[in-house]
Amino acid sequence: MAITLHVSPTSQEIARRPRNWKTYNEHRVQRGQVDIYLESLEHWDDDLRSMNAGKAGHPFTFPGALFFVACMLRFLFSIPHRSLEGLLRSLARRVGFDVPCYTTIFRRCQQVDLREWLPQQKLSGPVTIAIDSSGIKVDNHGEWLRKKWGDNCKSRRGWVKLHVAVNAGTHEALAVVVTREDVGDQQEFVPLVQGCLDAGIKVERALGDRIFDCKDIHNFLARQLIQPGIPPRKNASRRSRGSPSRAAEVRFYQDLGEKAWKETRKYAKRVAAERTFSAFKQLFGERVMAKKWEQVVHELKSKSWVLNWNLTRPLLAPGTRPKRG
Repeated sequence: MAITLHVSPTSQEIARRPRNWKTYNEHRVQRGQVDIYLESLEHWDDDLRSMNAGKAGHPFTFPGALFFVACMLRFLFSIPHRSLEGLLRSLARRVGFDVPCYTTIFRRCQQVDLREWLPQQKLSGPVTIAIDSSGIKVDNHGEWLRKKWGDNCKSRRGWVKLHVAVNAGTHEALAVVVTREDVGDQQEFVPLVQGCLDAGIKVERALGDRIFDCKDIHNFLARQLIQPGIPPRKNASRRSRGSPSRAAEVRFYQDLGEKAWKETRKYAKRVAAERTFSAFKQLFGERVMAKKWEQVVHELKSKSWVLNWNLTRPLLAPGTRPKRG
């Protein structure tokens, strides 16, 4: 069962009026209120009965809601699994629930899809998306050696790439793909847009930088009737050569001029992706806690859904908690 929340105003609506710093500060303070997440444990017995109905083998001892709480605490506060067990023990003395060992927490948390628990904003009209990627560190090993010896150091840091399609209006991540550092951005553009379409999102315009200026991407956008917001390369040809839609965009760009083209395509909204990455790294840091590849993918995707919730969650009145659906 998910927590049902009312959607807060979008970033565009907030930008039209002066910031209320009292409300802004209280919103950030409430991120650390643990009792907001513990509300999902109130139906412990009902959740266990529904999970064990028709199950073959040993029945579940702990409901999925407990591991939703564990995931939220782990990602928001960057807590290792052993320390997370200790934190849950402290909370259990106050609320009253059984706490599994850290190995069970680790195993069950890998099965939690936070999108099923956290409320998602419903998009009714067409959406402009901005697509970009950013590097996330896997390990800090050798940091001092690289700082001292520079390019002569044999130790190199490991990276993963987080590719996102961001709602340019709300800065929410609508689709997320995690790849290794040697995967190019062009390869993930189509899967990100297709992920938005598969989720029932009507994409009106797709924004990206010049690296996405290629025939395959323009042909895909033309088939899906999506307006491209990708500036052509400086030496781009005006001839078709396998992509009439790209050639038309090149001619439109060159005839109109760069400044007028950006205003027409609303290219300035592409900064939404950069702001999303900035918020992501401010909230979760610039590295992942997981080591194995499957766990790294799960962690980064889960953090993206937690960030979406933080961007759209409403401000709760003192002494109140979100309602559960």
